[in-house]
Order: sequence, then structure tokens, then C-alpha cells
Amino acid sequence: MSDLRHTLLFVDDEADVLDILSRMFQRRYRVLTAPHGKAALEILRTESVDVLVTDQRMPEMTGIDLVNAARAEGIDVTTLLLTAYTDPQDIIAAINQGQVYRYVTKPWDVNDLLITVKNAVEFAQLKKDKEKLIRQLHQRVEALFVLYEVSRASANDPASYDAIIDRVLTAVARVLPYDCGAALIAPDGQRGATLRLRCVGNVGEEALLGVKESMLGAYRKSSGLTLPEDRVITRVTGTTTQDSASPVVYPNQLTVNLTAAGKPVGMLSLFSHRADAFTEDDGLLLDVLANQTADAIQSLRSAEEEARHRMERMVASMADGVVLTDEKNDIVVMNPAARRILHAGEEGQGPSNRLLEERLGFQPFQLVRNLEYSGHQVLREDVKLFDRTVQTTVTPVNDARGTLRGVCVVLRDITDQKRLEERKDTFVSMVSHELRTPLTSITGALDLVLNRMAGDINERQHRYLSLAKDSAEKLNSIVDDLLDLSKYAQGRLKMSFERIYLEELVQRVVEKYGPAFAEKRIRVVPLLPQHPLRAMVDPNRVNQVLNNLLNNAVKFTPEGGEVRVELRATSSLPGYVVLSCWNSGDPIPEESLERIFDRFEQARTQANRTVRGTGLGLPICRNIVEAHGGRIWSEPCQAGVRFIAVLPTEPPQDVLSQAAVDTLLPSPQPVRADSRGKVLIIEGEPEVGHIMKALLGARGYRVRLAASAEEGLSAARNLHPDVVLVSVRLPDVDGLRLAEILRNDPETRRAPLLLTSAFDERQRAFRAGADAFLVRPLAGDKLLATVDSLARGRAGAQHGRVLVVDDDAKIASICREVLEGLGFEVGVAHSVEEGRRSLRERRPDAVLLDVTLPDGDGFAFLEEIKAERASGHISVIFISARTETSSKVRALKLGGDDYITKPFDALELGARVESMLRRKEQELSSSPTTQLPGSTAIEREVQRRLGARQPFAFCYLDLDNLKAYNDYYGFAKADGVVRQTGDLMREVFQQEGAPGDFLGHVAGDDFVFITSVESVDRVCQRAIEQFDRIIPLYYDRQDRERGHIEAEDRFGEKREFPIMSVSVVAVMTDGVAHDHAELARRAADMKKRAKAIPGSVFLRSDLERVVRSVTG
Repeated sequence: MSDLRHTLLFVDDEADVLDILSRMFQRRYRVLTAPHGKAALEILRTESVDVLVTDQRMPEMTGIDLVNAARAEGIDVTTLLLTAYTDPQDIIAAINQGQVYRYVTKPWDVNDLLITVKNAVEFAQLKKDKEKLIRQLHQRVEALFVLYEVSRASANDPASYDAIIDRVLTAVARVLPYDCGAALIAPDGQRGATLRLRCVGNVGEEALLGVKESMLGAYRKSSGLTLPEDRVITRVTGTTTQDSASPVVYPNQLTVNLTAAGKPVGMLSLFSHRADAFTEDDGLLLDVLANQTADAIQSLRSAEEEARHRMERMVASMADGVVLTDEKNDIVVMNPAARRILHAGEEGQGPSNRLLEERLGFQPFQLVRNLEYSGHQVLREDVKLFDRTVQTTVTPVNDARGTLRGVCVVLRDITDQKRLEERKDTFVSMVSHELRTPLTSITGALDLVLNRMAGDINERQHRYLSLAKDSAEKLNSIVDDLLDLSKYAQGRLKMSFERIYLEELVQRVVEKYGPAFAEKRIRVVPLLPQHPLRAMVDPNRVNQVLNNLLNNAVKFTPEGGEVRVELRATSSLPGYVVLSCWNSGDPIPEESLERIFDRFEQARTQANRTVRGTGLGLPICRNIVEAHGGRIWSEPCQAGVRFIAVLPTEPPQDVLSQAAVDTLLPSPQPVRADSRGKVLIIEGEPEVGHIMKALLGARGYRVRLAASAEEGLSAARNLHPDVVLVSVRLPDVDGLRLAEILRNDPETRRAPLLLTSAFDERQRAFRAGADAFLVRPLAGDKLLATVDSLARGRAGAQHGRVLVVDDDAKIASICREVLEGLGFEVGVAHSVEEGRRSLRERRPDAVLLDVTLPDGDGFAFLEEIKAERASGHISVIFISARTETSSKVRALKLGGDDYITKPFDALELGARVESMLRRKEQELSSSPTTQLPGSTAIEREVQRRLGARQPFAFCYLDLDNLKAYNDYYGFAKADGVVRQTGDLMREVFQQEGAPGDFLGHVAGDDFVFITSVESVDRVCQRAIEQFDRIIPLYYDRQDRERGHIEAEDRFGEKREFPIMSVSVVAVMTDGVAHDHAELARRAADMKKRAKAIPGSVFLRSDLERVVRSVTG
């Protein structure tokens, strides 16, 4: 049994005195003794002492020294001093300062000593009670503040059970610290529940299982309802461990029920490793917070019920069948139309997911989940149900966070529509067959007469009969087209694949149409490969495609026009051939480019309105090309009309297997209804661009091609694509430069960038802002997978890039999961070398760095990062198991921004990263735009150089006409120019600079850099060249061609401002004769001279000559 008496500690170097004191007080108090100050200090560290009674005069340590030593260690104890002096000034001073309660003189009066000790004990108790009351008061004030925050957040944020649970568990931790918090929300009783577990520190997996069982058991006991485990969605936040040494059972638990309108809706429990963690008052406090939670849950439940009833009424009245399933694949809604279509029985009978699988042939939820990572959003399939044909449309249902919560299946009875289509196709097929017999007789009879086998005919008769034969052949061709379309629709179009030389086939078809082109004086240019090009195709069907394309060219190309037929392949994306047919006829409007591939459709223009046709040729071409596993389309052209067909050299295996059994169409498969997104391809090699477009178009993307950087920039600004593919080799501007522009331009910076090159330039690509990089030759499947990944990743805006450098894979995985959940883009490195490579490839905003790494030291790596002066500011947080103060001090002194010890709270880690980046953005008043060092850092660097007394060049760079550009295009575009200039200067320093060179950004459009005397000319000249080559692309094409923009000057007058240029001046110093202010003044004077000279210029203080831009 524990001793509840107050504890006294007597300290005296005389054993007799200690014995007397012990016998005096041991009946009423718990007594401890110590012969000297050091022993007393040890007792104070381990025991809870209410009153300390110590002799003042002791060897090595006096009574006051003992009190001071205890206070230094955070031990505050009520103290009585025993002294032989009647007027001890030092003790009186200690009493006045609050260090000592009272003193008693030796020899003491027994009664006086008893009363003094009693008063001291009462004083100590009052002090404890006061501290407890203050703690409780603070706790209640904090609880009120937490209630206010929870209420405000609940009012402002979108309501969801997850949000309510997260908000309450996070808030409770500020008032009642715990090791594991658990909230079980079951608003619908046995239908389902959400269990959220929040871990603070490392929590063992066995302990979590125990917490889950405890919550389910407690809920069953309090509500009388049993929750099956498969109906409980469990989510864990924080850090878990498989360490066997971690506690399995929590000795202290605090639980309150959540009730709303008298009904149980859940439970809230706190678990702690400390046995004395919670008190009865804590239970009352938690109950208040729980009531707030229950109110929010009740409000949300009422809103959901109302919305649910409203939706059910709407769904019940729909003519189409509607089925809704939840994340457990259980049916939650099925309207009467769906029951009728599925033969699911009456309203009272609960349909199961097994019924759906039996009727439809698939489980909707599983189907959507399997296709979730391939980018599909809407899936359609026609199925036979009993004697009816039903079109099924399957759509995923996601919550606000994008998590899959269920599936909606719409069932539409299209039996009548299908029957009508079948009758139409049957009628067309029948009529076509019936027409063939008389047409054969007609053409046969005409041949006999024309060949004079029935007797002689004169010239006029021959001309009339020839016209009749031509018309009969045209009618026979139309009948063949109708039959082909009918066969394709019924899956009976026979394909016979064989390996042929495509260029020979193209040449023969072009020669066949030679007379028709010659009659209209049309120039035909066949562009065929020099080397043989073999492919596995059906030659008759490909011949039919070429015939249709060239027949259109003959019809729609004006007299004296031109036709170009090209056949190409490329080693950059092997396995495909590109067939292009261009004619100089009227361009097809962009809105009609797809429509012309529909049956009986034609693109009519003013010039070709008299041209007759059936509108069957292009649909047949598309059917044949897609039967080969390829794709055909009409490419937008400013002049003329271009058709592109892309065929694989080896058709897919499923196509070959279907051809072997005389069938073409596969069994119906789910297809996408909506586009996956917009993709812009900026590619200088036309064949590569066309193959990419074919692959991505077949995948469901809307694709736009651009052949140059200028065209690509214009398209990116107007189209706002979801993904941009850029070739590093472009005809006008280097693709890496274009990537920098796309990344800095406010109109294009949000689109993910995929760069491709024949060389491994991934480091340069990532520095330029690429999100992904592929080396040529490209593989089609890898290209599609990369684009899919980039398109999916664009769903949410990222808060920044974080690099985690830690050799512990579990820690790195936890960091990645937490930070990605907060919207950060996260990279992981497991060694110093991997970290260096990651930094070279892509500069992060922050680095989480372990101190101990397998190939180096985190402190040394931090010094490397800080030594990169031109790389801008990178925040660094150390995450380490080292808890000693010396490691923390060293990390912070080296320039670290924070230090977190392992094990850490995952939520705290995320909050610290967010807080640090917010703080750094505010502190970077120097330049939040370029992230380069600012005025203070520049001055510090100049003073350091001057102190070293070594020669250097102090350079000043200023953009000319940026203000006019800002007024004309807006500040967002102007900021993009400033960022681009910063990126240009970083790259110039990497190419031409020397180790230790410095780059800073003063403000606006003013940059300062410091380099060596030997490097200054190369650096400045390269800066001018790069600027004049790239920055003009930030202007619209018409402004760039005009060479100026019109804007108001500082006096409000309209005038012309030339394209931006750059003025660079270099003040040469020996490191002795100047200070920072003098260097800045001289640079400003030289800048005035430079800006008076048109174009981009470079001036040196020690030379009279002016270095002009190449373009200037």
C-alpha cells in the first residue's frame, strides 16, 4: 500500500542531529535523510519531497548551494534552513528571493520547530493545490479554445465524418495528451462504421489491434449492436512500428460515448502508456468535447439523410435503371427500372452484388478499381439480359479527397434501337446483294457491246455506252462500300495478313491514279523511303485505303494543284509506319475533322459544294486501319488537307488471332466515354509526333501537334493542356530552353512536362523543370504509362518538392506518405550519393536529412548544399535518432532550419515542414520570385570578398523595358520573365562560372553576381546571348515580328517599347580600394551608360569597348 503522508528530507553532516530529527517527525511524516548535499540532490532527483530541512553549514555544499543546485535542475521544493547564526544575512536574502521558506536557529525549540515544519508542509500543499488549479484552469481555457476552433472549422469546411474525426482527435491532443487516440463513428448502426486511429510517437501494431478490438467491444457493450469487421473502415495516422519491445497493452484508457438524439453514434477513447495519465476531471472534459463531436455528427447525418431521400426520389422516377454500390461492393440504391431490367424481384427483397455479377458478367466496383490506375473514368458496355439488349454505363463515385467510395451503374434498354439498326444493316446488305446481280448483268452486257461482239457500233453509240459503263462501275463501287460497312458492323470483314514491302504498294497505287491527276494538271509528289519498309498488313485492304485517299485527292484538289504522298518510319519510335496524304484543296474546318469519318458525312466548302460523293470512303478507311491496330485522322492544316494513317509493322496479337478465324471485331468491351485530357506534343520530327498522337489518341487523349517551339508555346497558352511532351531537339529553340519557358510562364507552368531526347539528358531536363524524362528510342507502352502517370498527378496542386534522405526505408516511406498526403511532391534518397544525384536532377524546396548515412555524414552533406551559392535557398530539416544537445546545436549552426528526433509524430512532421516553408517564404524578402540570395546576403558576400583582399568582378544585370512589358502583359507574365532570367543565370554559372561564384537578386529586375576576373567576360557574354535568344519568346508572335509593343511611359504618354534587352556592367576591383557602397554606386553609374545604348550590352569598368548582343 502506498504511503500517502507528506515527505520530509533532512540534511545534516552530523548523524546525531539526523537521528533526533527523524525520531521527532517519523510518526506524522515520511522521513528521508541525507548526510551531505550531494546525497540530498540524488534523493531529490528520484523522490517526491514536500519539505526540505537542511543545515546551512556543511562541507562542500551549503544549504543555499543545495537549494540553488536543485532549482537549476527544475526541482522546486519548500526549504527550511537550520543555522547557528542569529542574524544570517545570506539566508534572509534567500528568503526574500523566494528560495527559502524559513530558517530555524540552533539550538532549536522543539515546539517552534514542530510548528515551523507543519506550516512549511501546509505551504507546500497549498502551492501544489494552486498549481493544480492553474493547470486545470489552463486546460479548460484550452478546451474552450479547442471547442471554438472545432466549431469554426466545422462551419467553414466541407462536412464529412473523416474531417470531424480528424479535427477532434487533433484538438483533443492539445488538452489531453495521449499515445493513441481512437474514434469510432457508426451513424447508421450496423450498416457500416469508420474507425480512425491517431498514433502519437511509435505505436506497435499489436497494440493497435488491441485498440481496435477494445473499441468494437466497448461499442457492442454500450449500444447492444455488433459491427462486423468487414463493415468497419479503419484508417491509421501517425507512426506505427513492428518493434517487439513496444508496449502491447495500454494501462490507462479514457472512453466516452458519442450520442445524438438519444441514440449511440460512436465512441471516443484515449489510450496512454502512463498509468496516471487521466483523471476524473479529464473524463468530464473529454465528455464535453465528445458532445460537440456528436452534435456535428448528428447535423451531418441529418443532412445526409435528407439528401439521400431526395436523391432516392429522383432516382426512383428515372426511366433508366440506376444501381449504386458502396466501397464494400454492396448495393445501396436500386430503382424500380433497374429491378425490372435485372429481374431483381420486388422492392422488399434486398438485391446482392452476386446478382449484379450474374446478370451483368462483372462486379462494378471491382471493375472500376482495376481500371483506376489506367485513367478510365466512364466505362460502357452492351450486354444481353434475357431477351433484351442493355447498355451499361459504369462511373466511379469519389469523395472530396478523390478516394473511391462506390460505383454508379446506369442501365439503358436499347433493344428497340439495336433492332432498328440491325434492320437497317440487313436492309442495306440485302439491297446491296440484290443490286449486284443486275449490275453484273448490265456491266457484262455493256462490255459485250463495247467490244463489238454484238455487232459494229458507231462513235456516238460507243461514247454513250462508255458513259453507261462508267456509271454502272461507280454504282458497283458504292455497293461494295455498303457491303464492307455492313460486314464491319456485323464483325464479318475478313482480313488476310501478309508481310509486304509497303513502298511498292504505295508506288503502284500512285501510278494507277497518274492519268486522273494528269487530266486535272495536278502535280503528284511521292516521298518514299530509300530503304525497303516491310510490314504485316492486308495488302488488299491497305490498297483500298490508298484508293479512297487518292480518289478524294483527285476530287477535291483544284486544277493545277499538288498532292504529296509520304511513307515514313523512324528509329526514335520503332514498330510503326506513317502514311501521309496531303492535297492543296480547301482546308477542312477544325470542328469537322472528326465528323468526316462518320458514315455519309462530307466536309462542304464553298469551292467543293458541287463535288459529289457518298461519304463512305473515310469511314471505310478508318475501319480498315483500326482493324490493323492503327489509327487514321485528318491533321489540322493552315493550307490544304492532310490525312495521316499510322500502322504497326506487326499488328497486335489479338488482331492476328481474330483474322485467323475470319472475324474482325472483338467482343464488346468497356470503352471510355470521355476524354482523359488534353496532350500537347511539341516535336520536330513529324513521324515521331504522328506516332505519338496515334498512340495517345487510341488511349483516349485529345492530342495537338506542334512542329516548333514557337508553335508549341502558342498552343500551350491557348489550349491549357493537361500534359506537354517536348523534344529536346527542335528546329528553332532548344527543347530545354522551351521547358524553362513553359515552367516559368504563368499560363503554362501548371502543366506537367515530359521531355524526350536521343541522349541521356535527364539531369539537365529536370533542372529545366521537367516532371519526367524518356530516352529515345521510345517504347510505346512506357510512353503511355508515363503520360498516364503525369495526367493523374495533375489532379491536385502541389505545395512544393521535398527530398527525403534517410537510409531507413520505413522512415522514408512514412515521410513520403505524410507529405504526399499534404500535397507535397516527394523524392527519396537512401544515401549521400543518391541525395547528390537527386539535387542535381531536380532542386527541392526542402530536404529532410538523416545525420547518419551509410556513405557519409548528414552534417557534411548540409555544408555541401549551403556551399552551392547559385542554387538558391534550400531548407533543411534534420531527422535523427541522436537526442543529445550538441548534435542539435551543430545542425542549427551549420544552417539547418529544424531538428526532429526519432521517433517522431507524423502529423507534427508535416506541420513542421509546412511551417518552415511558410516562414522561409516570408523571410526570403530578398527574392521570393527567384529564390536567390537578396540584398543582405549580397552585402555580406561583398564584405567577405573584400576582407579576403583578392581581385574580383562585381557585376550588375538589369532588364530593359520590363515595366512596359509588365503594363502590357501583366505582372504574372513579368514575374515569369524574372524567374526565367534567374534560371538562365544559374545555368550560365554552371557552364562558364568558377567554384565559389555568387549570384543574387536585389529586387524587381536587378541581379548582382560576383565572379573572377578571368571568367567575367565569358559569363557576361553568355548571359546576353542566352537572354536575347529566349526572352523574345515571351512575346506574342505579332508583337515579336513587329519588334515592339505599345504602352504608356512614366508620363502617361503612349509610345513604342522595343523587345526587352539586358544591360550588364562589371566593376573590376582588386579587393582593396572599394567598399560595398562604393561598388554599388559605380555599378549604378555604369548601368545608366549601358541603358542609353540600344539593345543588350556589356560594359567593363577597366575597358572602353562595348560588347553588344549578337542580335543587337
